[in-house]
Amino acid sequence: MKSSPKFLIMALTSFVLLSCTTSSIEESKVKQLTSEQIQSVFDKNTALIFNVYKEALKRQPSLSGRISLNIKAIPKKKNTCQAESTTVDLEEVALKICHIVESLNFGDGFKEFTYPLEFSPI
Repeated sequence: MKSSPKFLIMALTSFVLLSCTTSSIEESKVKQLTSEQIQSVFDKNTALIFNVYKEALKRQPSLSGRISLNIKAIPKKKNTCQAESTTVDLEEVALKICHIVESLNFGDGFKEFTYPLEFSPI
């Protein structure tokens, strides 16, 4: 039986955290998420993100590119996520990943940040 090809999904380790802007008094009372906390959440949910890309690869085996997720992590509420893709073919993947990110639990901290993802079949 032929083994399935391996795929690479890599969150760039040097992701950029944007400065946090508080839009309400409630948000200003909430602690800020650290880079380590954010990375930990993504590490725990890599399989969910990877599965979106893996499904897209079935339709387009050479699919690759970068996606930047502009995320606002909000405790006890739905996160917001807007995706910017450098690859037109990844737009559908980016939207599906944003839906996943909106439901992630970042804990009790608040932060607005950009999280880049790089996808490449091996």
